[in-house]
Amino acid sequence: MGKRIRQWASRILDGITIVALVVSIPLLLGWSFAPARAFLTTLGVFSESSVGTIAALAIVSTVLSLRFLGTQLSDVETSVSDLHAQFLASIDTAHTVNRRDEIQRKIIDSAWQITDPNERYAVILAQNLLGSLAVVSTLLDNEEMSNWNLSIYCLSPHVDHEDIPQSWESTINGGTAVLIDRLDKTGEALKQRGISVSLMWYSQFPALHGARLGNGALVLSLAEWDKGETEVRTTGGMYDWISPSDRTPRADYYRHVFDNWVRRAEADGKPIIIDNKVVERVELPMDTLAQQSQAQGSKSQDSSST
Repeated sequence: MGKRIRQWASRILDGITIVALVVSIPLLLGWSFAPARAFLTTLGVFSESSVGTIAALAIVSTVLSLRFLGTQLSDVETSVSDLHAQFLASIDTAHTVNRRDEIQRKIIDSAWQITDPNERYAVILAQNLLGSLAVVSTLLDNEEMSNWNLSIYCLSPHVDHEDIPQSWESTINGGTAVLIDRLDKTGEALKQRGISVSLMWYSQFPALHGARLGNGALVLSLAEWDKGETEVRTTGGMYDWISPSDRTPRADYYRHVFDNWVRRAEADGKPIIIDNKVVERVELPMDTLAQQSQAQGSKSQDSSST
């Protein structure tokens, strides 16, 4: 309402200013010449005082119009600034919110850039190991990777959350079996490269999942309900990417929240693998294990090519 009133006041003042300028400019120019001044005086309407008053009104209305114009320009500048901020926010969102395959590439690329031995560790807080094993496999497949510590936390398949899809049980068991099978075959070689892999099953509701590297890089995603709002979605979630150099309050808070959930998972977690050593095995039929290994290998190749 206030903005509309200012617009109408500005239009009225603009009209007054135009009339005042149209009248005062010819009048002042004519008043400066003696013949014209004598003629205007004989009309009995104009005198020095009346001409001065008209000139003063023209100046005042012009000043007020310019002031209103400045206010309008300020409003335009504010609107442009707001649009610019929204544009930058949309760009930031485009850069930080990603699909799972895109975020896997980012976390892997960031891992390759770590040179500080104290930062060569990764903490993965997984829901069902569906996407996490692709990242783990890609890291372990690189022969140049050495002296790394990989800590994985995953929902226990034995925990009965009514909102968790029943298919997760076989997915988690299958993924765990694949990881165990790999460590059985390559555990000694990984140990020689200084690589340690640990896996724990947690029981808390998987409301948050992601991964964090020792250099501060963070991938974060929240659980999302399916269309029927009866179960947690298995695929299609979006991920927020926090770069290692981002030290804003928002980024540090996300790191704090992620660490907070990891500590909770660790507090009641059940160790499955500790430092490449299997402490509890998951038995699956050989055909199921072969299918899981083949599927995981395909995911690893797809992840490395994106």
